[in-house]
Amino acid sequence: VDWDRVGPLKEGFFARVKALKEAKDVDGLKKMWPGAHERLASLGMPEDRIDYVLSVWKKSAWEEAFEEKEQSLAPLVAAASAGDSIEDPCARFVGDELRGCRVCTHRFPGRLDECLPCGRQCFAKLCPDGATEGCVAAPDFLSCHEECMAYREPMVV
Repeated sequence: VDWDRVGPLKEGFFARVKALKEAKDVDGLKKMWPGAHERLASLGMPEDRIDYVLSVWKKSAWEEAFEEKEQSLAPLVAAASAGDSIEDPCARFVGDELRGCRVCTHRFPGRLDECLPCGRQCFAKLCPDGATEGCVAAPDFLSCHEECMAYREPMVV
């Protein structure tokens, strides 16, 4: 990894996020992600680490823009206020599984039936004593989950 070039890239990322935050442009932040991913890859960062690094940067710069709860519930709230009926795919879960479901629907839209088993598998393998605190955000867990999802084909409904 060319760490001498990662620093300036990080500074530019934070500057752009600051401008987007001031403009309340969440979509601009989402659109910026693939380019930042590509630039980190070009600097030699391992592919399985890039989204984790960007997630940490994003959370540090503008946490409220992508809070899982807001993002996953926003369409449901909008539909309810419009009088539409939309089922929340995570309504049947509680606790850690609910949090896992929210992450899956955000990170892997339409692939909940593949994502949750991958999360359970990695959790059983890597989280001692069922401790979720810190474990599910750890690099080993994220790598395990990404690898599992790469091997699972999207289910055709």
